[in-house]
Amino acid sequence: MVNLPSPAVVESLAFAQLDFAILNTEHAAIDIATVAEMVRAAEAAGIDALLRIGSSDGIGIARCLDLGVAGVQAPSAGAGARAGAARPDGQVSPAGNAPALADEGLGLRG
Repeated sequence: MVNLPSPAVVESLAFAQLDFAILNTEHAAIDIATVAEMVRAAEAAGIDALLRIGSSDGIGIARCLDLGVAGVQAPSAGAGARAGAARPDGQVSPAGNAPALADEGLGLRG
């Protein structure tokens, strides 16, 4: 998990032959502009960037997906209806430019 606002850290993870980097904006001071730079660094290095966010509103998640992240972790979404409500309204199919969140499960059990 990357807690430092630095594209160089993401590049280092790729150099260490990791497959992805989790950019932690939930517990670290990483702003949206820096996230965009870190996502570009991940793409250039050939790894996926996942984003862990503190806010689970659909607008925030859609904005993150627009940056090109491979996935979003929203631990504060909770379970059930709240997690379903966190899904962005403007989902894109997997064949589109951004990944879609599945209606069933959302990575939750129960």
